[in-house]
Amino acid sequence: MTLSREQSNALKVIAVLLMIIDHIGAVFFPEEPIWRMVGRLAFPLFAYQLAVGFQYTSNRKKQLAYLGVFALISQIPYMLALHITPADFSFNVFFTFLLSYGLMMTWERLKLSTGLLVGFLTLLGTLVWVTDVPVDYGWYGVLMPFLFYLFRDKPIMQIVLLFGLTAWKSYYVSPLQVFAIFASVLPIILSIVSIPPFKLSKWFFYWFYPVHLGILALLISMMTT
Repeated sequence: MTLSREQSNALKVIAVLLMIIDHIGAVFFPEEPIWRMVGRLAFPLFAYQLAVGFQYTSNRKKQLAYLGVFALISQIPYMLALHITPADFSFNVFFTFLLSYGLMMTWERLKLSTGLLVGFLTLLGTLVWVTDVPVDYGWYGVLMPFLFYLFRDKPIMQIVLLFGLTAWKSYYVSPLQVFAIFASVLPIILSIVSIPPFKLSKWFFYWFYPVHLGILALLISMMTT
């Protein structure tokens, strides 16, 4: 499925709004699951955009560096806003995307130098290692963008994989994650809708994550003092 620049930007804006709803619910209304249900749609949209971005970017190493820098910038706001303690420590979602992006780069290099079978086995070993890294969304989050990229020309397969991964995640880890499957509808709707031309700087999406978490952390601090 191919989206125009405007449709792609609209999908990113929708994902940002869904993420805000999710985080507001997590911080201020933890007893009201509707916020988290709606917010579950955000991650698959970001994962899809990461896969699309990997396909079209002109400098993958630079993109990987950007993800690493913003992962570091976002960690403290992430921990403060979402009450991440040493007991339940995890790295923010930029680290998740950093690992996934690195996985895509590794796959492309191994596929060319060692062939599909050896590349796949090496990748499988990498995934086993990743399961021990405490990143947001765990291996589910690392694997999803990679699979979206791997099956970039097969949108039906992308939806099947989203359903399969989400079914596992919601059954074994977090029942609310099941609502993420509804994210599959949004790119389809946007692909047939005409979006007026508008521009958004790519830096907006990078900076929005740590800034909005910082604002949430500040609001929490103000409310508790």
